[in-house]
Order: sequence, then structure tokens, then C-alpha cells
Amino acid sequence: MREDMKTRCGILIKQICDSIAKVSNNELREKDLTLSQLRYLGYIYESSAKKVPFKELEAYFDVAQPTVVGILRRLEQKGLVKAEQSDTDMRAKTVCITEKGKAVYEESEVRRNEMEEMLLVSLNEDERLQFEEFLQRVFFEMKNI
Repeated sequence: MREDMKTRCGILIKQICDSIAKVSNNELREKDLTLSQLRYLGYIYESSAKKVPFKELEAYFDVAQPTVVGILRRLEQKGLVKAEQSDTDMRAKTVCITEKGKAVYEESEVRRNEMEEMLLVSLNEDERLQFEEFLQRVFFEMKNI
């Protein structure tokens, strides 16, 4: 692979991510949310059958405890999640999603699907499957660096 192609791919990936983040944050601003907050809400939503320990969020998002606490505090102030002491460890805290949080996340998923469709509109079904496979392979390799 040519060296300029490696550079161009990295730049293109960054520009695509930046564009998606810009559009998403602009739309989420109307709902008084950020993309980061929505990502946390999504993780908690997917774990809705259980209470999610703060430590699990720290590990999954690879962030420090104050970051998790700050994001969850803002989500709790908006009534989207509820934080409480862990049932099993009084030193730990857990979080679960509220009904309002579920509704907000489900609405955002509809918009995310629309955005993904716009992103992939120029690809046919086979190309979409191939593109996803390529992205997964690249992601897997990057995790191993």
C-alpha cells in the first residue's frame, strides 16, 4: 500500500467521524445532551435488565472515575438515569436507566439509523457488508496495538 494512501485513509476516517459528531452534537443540543452522554445512556440501556456498576462504565469507556461520575451526574439531573449505592458493596455505586431515559435513547436510535443510512446510501448491500467487515477488521487490529 502506498504511504500516501495510509495517510489519506486515516484523514478520511477522522473527517467522517468529525462530521458525524458535529451533526449529532448539533441535534442533541436541542435535547440538552451530548454525544458522550448518549453513549453512556446507550450502554446503560443495553444493560437495562441490571444495575450497571460505575466501575464497569470506567472499564468499558476507558475513562477515569471522575469522568464517569460527571457524565452520570448530568444524566441523573436530567432524569435519564438513577444512581444508587450497590446492593453488594456499600463503597460502590450503580446506575440504571429511567423510563424517560429509555424513551430518549430509543428516539435517538431511530435518528442514528437514519444517519447510518445516509452514510451508506452510495453502497449496495454487498458493499455495505464488505465495508462493515473491513471496519471490524481494522478496529480489531487497532485494539491489539
